[in-house]
Amino acid sequence: MSKVEARGPGRPPAGPGGEHVSRYPQLTIRLPAETKAKLSTLSLLTGTPIWRLIDAAVETYVQHLPEPEKSRLGEIADRLVRGDWPVTSHWEAHYGAWKAATKSARGRKGPRARKQP
Repeated sequence: MSKVEARGPGRPPAGPGGEHVSRYPQLTIRLPAETKAKLSTLSLLTGTPIWRLIDAAVETYVQHLPEPEKSRLGEIADRLVRGDWPVTSHWEAHYGAWKAATKSARGRKGPRARKQP
């Protein structure tokens, strides 16, 4: 039996521990052109996918945080991974609170509700 037959069709999982990278959550960000060029060039020169470069950069950043911040970050990140955290973005937290406050102040009508003639 060949390796392909033993493994099965398709590309093998590339994530740590044999995880399927396609099942990872997606993130879309805007970067300065220089930063994007550096990421793309690093990926090309090292043969490392950009997601792995960013993962390593975040891990390195976290390792250099002061201990109280590192501990707090770990607790919150663990809760987010488990789905045990009500808000997953600062935008949602601030915008959601603002939206709820303005909605109750205006009643049920939105900010662009048309006036009836």
